[in-house]
Amino acid sequence: MYSTIGDRAVLAALYKATGGANWRNNTNWLTREPVAAWYGVGTDRFRRVSVLELEENNLKGTIPTELASLDSLVQVHLDGNELEGVIPPGMGRLTRLEWLGLSGNELTGPIPPELGKLDNLTWLGLGDNNLAATIPPQLGSMNSLVSLGLGGNNLTGTIPPQLGKLRRLKDLWLGNNRLTGTIPLALGELSNLAWLGLGDNDLTGAIPSELGDLEALEALSLENNRLWGPLPLSLARLQRLKDFSYHGTRLCVPGDELFRQWLESLDRHRGTGVIC
Repeated sequence: MYSTIGDRAVLAALYKATGGANWRNNTNWLTREPVAAWYGVGTDRFRRVSVLELEENNLKGTIPTELASLDSLVQVHLDGNELEGVIPPGMGRLTRLEWLGLSGNELTGPIPPELGKLDNLTWLGLGDNNLAATIPPQLGSMNSLVSLGLGGNNLTGTIPPQLGKLRRLKDLWLGNNRLTGTIPLALGELSNLAWLGLGDNDLTGAIPSELGDLEALEALSLENNRLWGPLPLSLARLQRLKDFSYHGTRLCVPGDELFRQWLESLDRHRGTGVIC
């Protein structure tokens, strides 16, 4: 365990690495005040740093590797800044972490597979960065994950079927990347999924009929891919679906009258208009 003095040193490293003097709010940082009085810092009953809430606070620079030493962290909110460089793999050691928000920055490099060790993580937001390489299949080991946002990056390769193991997942956003290959059948096992965003990639093949098993699904985004073939009739089982988009593809609507009635019943439907 690290002492509060150690936590202070780590926070000082974060301040230095991200231009703390120019933050929008840096109240009490680097003073002798208890770290719980520093803007955006929360502590637990042992006075260990447990929360960092510095979103949209003009952080510029890199995430210091020392951050992985704050082993009592439960929540990290660094969204909406100008952070660059890589996500430190050491963050996979923050086993108490429940929330990791890094979206809306300028982060580069791969997603560290070490993040798959974060068994308590419920929210992982890495969207709208410049992350590249493939999606690590190790992310399928995060059994507590409820929301996974990886959209708006430069991710390549296929969607790992291991993501189908995230049975608590409600939101899965992979859109606006450069993903290829087919939609894994295993995504049909995400029985709690409410939002599935796969649009604006380079996915190919047909839509697996297994997506019709996603009974909790409310929004399905498949637009602007190289998907082809008829929409599976099984999709008509999705009675909670309100928003369905598949324009910019080669998908077509089967001639089944009940299926077409189901499509017309949706609150929002954006398709190709082509009948098979």
